[in-house]
Amino acid sequence: MHFTIVLLLCFGCLSVVAQKQVYKAKLQYDMGQYSLAKEGIQDYLADFPADMEAHLLLAKCHYALGKWNDCINRVEKIIHLTNIPADVHELYGKVLKQVGRFEEAKKHFEIFFV
Repeated sequence: MHFTIVLLLCFGCLSVVAQKQVYKAKLQYDMGQYSLAKEGIQDYLADFPADMEAHLLLAKCHYALGKWNDCINRVEKIIHLTNIPADVHELYGKVLKQVGRFEEAKKHFEIFFV
């Protein structure tokens, strides 16, 4: 019984730490500190790889840093999921445009603007 309570408290603490990590990365991104945000969100994703929003933030960091292929690879990890935010399609369209894949970019812009 006591072990279960301790275990639940530990998981709760991890969740709070993880939320702070994501919050910090979002702030860094908003302040234009893309490399720091990228490092923080990569660390977070090592422990929480299923977090779609974190993958999107990492893709945005790659885009802001001009790392087009890294951005494309990250977006492609989440683009096929259900219930993705529309801005995934916007970002994908923007990065595809950067690498000259105009027809594909157009399709994603159309999804974003619908």
